[in-house]
Amino acid sequence: MDVRSEHTDYVWKDEVFPKAAFSGTNSFIRRLTKGSWIWLGTDAQIRRLEAHLMRQIEEQGIPRTAGTSSIGRHGDVWVYEHGTFDHAATLEVATAPYWYAKPNDDQGFRFSYPAPGRDHDDLVRRVYELLPRVNTPEVIWPVIGWFFAAPMKPILGRQGLRFPILQMYGSRGSGKTTLQNEIMFPMFGGSLDESSVALDSQTTPFALIRAMSYSTSVPLALSEFRASQRNADDLLRYLRLTYDSGRATRGRADQTVASYKLTVPVVIDGEDAIDDSAVNERSILIHMRPETLRDQDCVRAYEELASLPLHLFARNYIQYTLDKDAGIQDLVEQWRTRLAKMFGSQLPPRVFESYARVMVGLQLYADYGSLFAAEVPSLTPKYVRAAFTTTTDSLIRSSDASTGALR
Repeated sequence: MDVRSEHTDYVWKDEVFPKAAFSGTNSFIRRLTKGSWIWLGTDAQIRRLEAHLMRQIEEQGIPRTAGTSSIGRHGDVWVYEHGTFDHAATLEVATAPYWYAKPNDDQGFRFSYPAPGRDHDDLVRRVYELLPRVNTPEVIWPVIGWFFAAPMKPILGRQGLRFPILQMYGSRGSGKTTLQNEIMFPMFGGSLDESSVALDSQTTPFALIRAMSYSTSVPLALSEFRASQRNADDLLRYLRLTYDSGRATRGRADQTVASYKLTVPVVIDGEDAIDDSAVNERSILIHMRPETLRDQDCVRAYEELASLPLHLFARNYIQYTLDKDAGIQDLVEQWRTRLAKMFGSQLPPRVFESYARVMVGLQLYADYGSLFAAEVPSLTPKYVRAAFTTTTDSLIRSSDASTGALR
């Protein structure tokens, strides 16, 4: 809205006051960003001002935009802290169907999606050349598939399809944090500042709930999982809920209840693997080893990749996915058929479906790279089995242990 000075003709144009600003005088005063602005009214007058402004909006027929505190995909657009864009362009507030409304309990996660530069084609080709070399196939390919599928989570969910948790575990120095926070998250809009994309998995239950509801399709990193941590039961319960995009509730001081939809795609890392069969059936498991990082080709590939402007990769790829709704169900069915031929009845249903989601991500990765004449993988049965080595072996060991216990 426009703010006009009482004693001059000066007007501040297009100032934004969120709805939360009108909850009381303290909230309103916090939004008075100019030194010359003063509010001397009461809480009741603030509420009357809000009602007056809403009547003006209705009378003038000003376009309405739905506010959301969850970043990521909403319908056919992508919402983040600094704006909204569709498959073709950045949208103005007046034309955007959704706009980001910062919550009062903002946790500081920061993602941005700058427009790609003139060298974007070269950037894509270099990423595709180097990314597969930063770790072994059974590590890097499922990670790539999971991250490239994550922007499609709301579309998959709309069709009743679940999205797996990504578990990365291994001893200290195995490269878990490096791969996530210095390569994958920057590629998908995250800041290089770890606190802007990750949350300590040992935090409070409420912080976990808020973090797991902050996005529809932008991944959240939960770091430093320990099997012995105090909040393990709460964490595992919330992880199961994110798989189904379920809801968690928390009581408020005024005796009301707040409901949070846990929609964020979760990647969790730690030295310990999660020892919970229900969570593991809903997960893609990645076992990382320090000796891999002693391979000089991996080291060189990582150093070259980390030196690229990875923050310029995300925008164009996400816009590519925003135009891929129609064929996603067919793509899922294709990979269900192919995986059934490869694995037969070897996999539990949830694991089979998780593999299909990752393969959808890898197919999107390959198709997108082909647009730039980049080096893309051939998704053969041998390649697919190698990508899921850790998860499949873990399930077989778990099954053998269960059978032995019954003997």
